[in-house]
Amino acid sequence: MSYERYNPHGSINADGLITPDESIIADVPISPDEPIIADEPIHPEGLDNPNESNYPNESNRPNERVNPDGLNPAGLINPNEPNNPDGSNRLHERAIWVRLSDLRDASRLMELDALVWDSRTSPSSMSWTSREKFLQHCPPGRQLVAGVEDELCGYLGFASPTAMSCHQHVYDIHIAVHPAYQGQGLGRELMEAMKQLAAEQGIRKLSLRVLSTNPRAIAFYESCGFKPQGRLVAEYYIDGQYVDDILMWYPITPCL
Repeated sequence: MSYERYNPHGSINADGLITPDESIIADVPISPDEPIIADEPIHPEGLDNPNESNYPNESNRPNERVNPDGLNPAGLINPNEPNNPDGSNRLHERAIWVRLSDLRDASRLMELDALVWDSRTSPSSMSWTSREKFLQHCPPGRQLVAGVEDELCGYLGFASPTAMSCHQHVYDIHIAVHPAYQGQGLGRELMEAMKQLAAEQGIRKLSLRVLSTNPRAIAFYESCGFKPQGRLVAEYYIDGQYVDDILMWYPITPCL
């Protein structure tokens, strides 16, 4: 398994720049609620740290869903719908919205990547040198973004693991959530929306990777129904210790 796979947006060359990776469609083909969990966006799986995965104690509650067309007329998922009768959430009664990313989100997503992906959530940090490079590797519509009022607080990136036709029934995902909004349900909203969107698109499996040193992210993923499917022992050497790379998956029943 190559090191670049941990980079949700591509690989890192000798000069420390992120470059496209033909074999891995991470965030540009894609490859994610906060910076935070996906201990690897395709990992940086994670998001936590902003990764919501760091918040396993979130209780289950009704979640908004992405409708068959992707979004409602306003482009937002409304928590006041029947599936959330009381219209409440843990963000001080402020509704959490979820939608597909677009051009206006680029700068904020770049900020989240720099903030969330560190040695706790990914083998390497992530920093974009320009908005143009980010959009080249992470085109609009390859992430679900979530926020409160006018603030974009987290995202979940998704993409096929490779360009092979036999691999298109799988999405590799990673999630990142701003530290100030962790533990408040944002990551769970993103994960539930991802499950529904995947089902509507005929996807059969969601996969993610998480560092063994990120137990909160692992617990969060488990609370969302993900199960272990493999472990790469001592795959990385981070901050003076060898770290395992844990692979997890979630089955999707297509609704097409």
